[in-house]
Amino acid sequence: MKHNQSETEQLSEEVQRVETSVKRGYKDYLAFFAGLAFGLVVMILLGRIFYELLDSLRAEQLGRFDDRITAWVLGWQSPAMDWYMGTITHLGSHWAFIVLSVVLFVYFYLRKHNLLFALQTLIVLLVAGGLSFWLKDLIDRPRPEAVHHLAIRTQSFPSGHSMSSIAFYGFLIHITWRIYNSQLRKILYTMLLVLIILSVGISRIYLQVHYPSDVLSGFAAGGICMVIFIMIFSYLRFRQYQKGVDRQPEKATG
Repeated sequence: MKHNQSETEQLSEEVQRVETSVKRGYKDYLAFFAGLAFGLVVMILLGRIFYELLDSLRAEQLGRFDDRITAWVLGWQSPAMDWYMGTITHLGSHWAFIVLSVVLFVYFYLRKHNLLFALQTLIVLLVAGGLSFWLKDLIDRPRPEAVHHLAIRTQSFPSGHSMSSIAFYGFLIHITWRIYNSQLRKILYTMLLVLIILSVGISRIYLQVHYPSDVLSGFAAGGICMVIFIMIFSYLRFRQYQKGVDRQPEKATG
């Protein structure tokens, strides 16, 4: 009698484990495809913005828009703002990204995170940077007249600083929400990174090295690049998880 009761309990526990596994698998699939759908919507919206800006550029309809935004930004001019914009713009330069990429690899190594995060960020940055140079040459928009005296060899549309910044720092926001447990830390880091992204973009207008439409198109193109890679890396991780390879929790810090 006791033997039959023990078998019944074991069978009941096994059924519960199967039910739990099925429910968890269902939730995993639902979360993955919901994220995929959201990413596609964001890509479509950003693609629409980039297309509209490019179409308006070809139709020579961006002059009034660029002039108004530029005049508004230049109205902020002051010694303190000159210093801030002149400094923050360097966070969108290739030298800053080289240094920050090294820092990321060191950080993830010392904190015992998966170095894959740093490698993924570097891939996103390299693709976004290379794509910005290709788009500049393809579209071939001259720089604003105010910078003709500067030794700037690349064209204006889209802004490479803006495109690389949203791809790099935006992907860091994605990583932040994956590796930290603390909601406060997530929010603070996100606010800081968003501030950097916006400041770098605005600085290009303030320093008169780009038109506002260059910055917006850079944000749109860089955002598309970032979302594509988030979707790719999420898919690869999801496949690993389904195969039982990735069973360790990612959130190792507070």
